Formats: sequence, structure tokens, C-alpha cells
Amino acid sequence: MNRLWLHTKLLFQLLLKRLLQGLSILFGTVGIYLFVSVVFSLIPVNRKAPAQEEIEIYLLSNGVHIDLVLPVNNAIKNWSSDVALPPEIALRANYISFGWGDLGFYRNTRVWSDLSIPVALKAVFMKSPSAMHIDFFIKLSTDKRCRKVMVSENQYRKLVGFTEQSFKHDSLGKIIPIPDLKYYAYDSFYEAQSSYHLFNTCNTWTNRALKYANLRACLWTPFDRGILFHY
Repeated sequence: MNRLWLHTKLLFQLLLKRLLQGLSILFGTVGIYLFVSVVFSLIPVNRKAPAQEEIEIYLLSNGVHIDLVLPVNNAIKNWSSDVALPPEIALRANYISFGWGDLGFYRNTRVWSDLSIPVALKAVFMKSPSAMHIDFFIKLSTDKRCRKVMVSENQYRKLVGFTEQSFKHDSLGKIIPIPDLKYYAYDSFYEAQSSYHLFNTCNTWTNRALKYANLRACLWTPFDRGILFHY
């Protein structure tokens, strides 16, 4: 009886030790990730970029995810030639928003209250298809979650090019819609390039777009605040 109790006690102690080691590694990894995220978010990129104020764009956050908002149509790009604008808003929409992210996450998390641990873990740790969420706006007002950014024509061309390259295209060069996925009356989703993971989040995509266009950005960030901090 004493030997059985001793073996049980030793087994329990071993399991407890392994559990504590595992938790230490987990919390340590999370801590390092958050620390690096904060530090890299504070490091500016393109801080002295040319400030030619020719075209108005916006950075729009919902508190977690930040979209790139561009004019629907100007002399450089008419997005209605790529994206089908609903007839009801074709003449009224002035801006189009682009939000890159994990397709499975988009499907299962229409609002943040829908978020589940399995969906979040799959998006972060498993390679899966991505999608581009598109919506339209008549006007935008600046506040703590919406920043207006004036860019040059050359910077805007680079933003357009980066965004175009983020879509998947069919054999005819057309972007590929996801017809069974929709949140609102006028939004839409399209197949996108790359995969979402811990180091390539929706906000990382927006930050990369800004860096590519020689606009103010941070060295790297997985969070919307990393971008908004510089604006």
C-alpha cells in the first residue's frame, strides 16, 4: 500500500512538474511575442517620407482590425472595373475598404462575440486560405479609429499595386469572388494570396502596404494600434 502511494505521489509530482514547465514555456513565449510586438510597433519606418498631399486615403479600425480605405475611382484606378459595385450604391460610394484576413476566421466570426478558441487557434497556427473583405463608404469622419492620410500620386499607385497583388486571379486575370460569404447588403469577399499566422496578421498586411508605398509605418506589428500610433 505504501509503495503504491509512493508511486502515485511520484507520478503526480512528475505530471505537475511537466505541467508547470509547459505553462512556463507557453507564458514565456506569449510574453516574448507581446514584447517584440510592442517594440517593433514603436520603431518607425519611412518617417521622413515625402509629404505630397495629392490623394486622400483612410486607415479605418474596428478596434482590432484595420482596413485600408481608398477612393473608388480616380485618374489612377477605377476599382469598379475589378469589383462589382451594387447598383444601389454605384453612384454614391466614394471609398472602398480592403481588409485582408483568414478565410475561416471571416466565415465564423462575423462579430467579435462569435469568436471561439478553436477558430482563433486554427487561424493563428494552421496554414489556411485567406480572403479580402471589401466594403463601401459614402463618407468617413476622422476619430481615434479612423485616420485620414494624404498621399502622393506615386505612393497611391504603389498602394493600388500592392492591393491588386494581394488578390488571387483566375486564368483571365479577374479577381475571384467568394459568393457564399457576406456580412452586409453591399460588402463582398474575394480569394486572396498568402496565409494568416502569428507573424502575418490582418494588420501586418495593412502595415506592409504602407511600407511598400513609402508611407509612415512601423517595423512590424500584428495589432491595429501599432499602425495608428504613427498617425
